[in-house]
Parts: sequence; structure tokens; C-alpha cells
Amino acid sequence: MCASLSLAGESYGGVYVPLLARKILDMQEKKDKRGPVNLKGYMVGNAVTDDVIESNGQIEFAYGMGLIDPTMYSRLKKDCPSGFWNPKQGGRGLS
Repeated sequence: MCASLSLAGESYGGVYVPLLARKILDMQEKKDKRGPVNLKGYMVGNAVTDDVIESNGQIEFAYGMGLIDPTMYSRLKKDCPSGFWNPKQGGRGLS
């Protein structure tokens, strides 16, 4: 019997920890359910999950916390109707 393994990560671990866990589980299924690793579970703190949603949320968060005044927020919403962050290389989120 092999030792138990628990995976953990933070920040970008929200991307690679679940992928690693899935890979381990897939390996276990192929080896009559007794792989070389006994995965017990995984956890991720403050995880990156979706760059576009999280990056666009920064403006909403800043406005909600009073860091951006209503005039600036209205201007941002008008100038960036499709989102505040453009993941294309060199993109600035402006339409």
C-alpha cells in the first residue's frame, strides 16, 4: 500500500492543482484502481480560475470599495462596454 497524498496550492494553483489531481485519478483508473499514488484530495486557496472574469472584476471591486468615483466608473463602463480587460496580446480592453 502506498502513502496517502493530498495536493494543495494557492493562486495559480487553481489552474494546475485540479489538473494534476485529474491526471492522478486517470492514472489510477488505468491501473486497476490502485495507482502508484493514493490521492486523498486537494485544496486550493485564493485560486485563479478565470483570468477574464477575475480581471474584469477588479474595476467592479474598486468601485464597490469607493476607490473609483462614480464619474470615473460611468466613463469606464461607457468606454469599455465589452469588458475592462482584453486578453489579446497588446489589447487594452477598449472598443
